[in-house]
Amino acid sequence: MKDLKDICKVALVQAAPVMFDKKAGVEKAVKLIKEAGEKDVDLIVFPELFIPGYPYGITYGFTVGSRNEDGRKDWKVYYN
Repeated sequence: MKDLKDICKVALVQAAPVMFDKKAGVEKAVKLIKEAGEKDVDLIVFPELFIPGYPYGITYGFTVGSRNEDGRKDWKVYYN
């Protein structure tokens, strides 16, 4: 069994994702990882779905039981 450290330095990332731009999102994540690495962090935790970005606040035209055509188009952009 591997010996573990008594103390683990953790970085909790609180940053907005780059919406609808996977390449820019990955670049931002790499930048944040490098910053944490420079501070000798052992574990880095990102928000859920940081890449490609969680669609916070976007409803995709959804209400219980229905979705409109504009919402379907928005969902397709996010899906792609």
